[in-house]
Amino acid sequence: MKLSIKKKRLLREFSDFTCESCKKKEDEVGTLEIHRLNRGYNNGEYSLRNIQVLCKKCHKQRHFKEFKQTGG
Repeated sequence: MKLSIKKKRLLREFSDFTCESCKKKEDEVGTLEIHRLNRGYNNGEYSLRNIQVLCKKCHKQRHFKEFKQTGG
């Protein structure tokens, strides 16, 4: 399930346009991205309990870390 542009904007606004990992502001790092913490949680839906707002660098690192943990 994909998020609409409007919902992505609201989530970024909710995070005060700040990466939840490195704490950098969106105007420093570019448009923030929405990351699902657990793809299987609640049928993989994007819910407030299952998302993080991250900059591109932190988002890539998160996926690399998850990929490494699963042995992929």
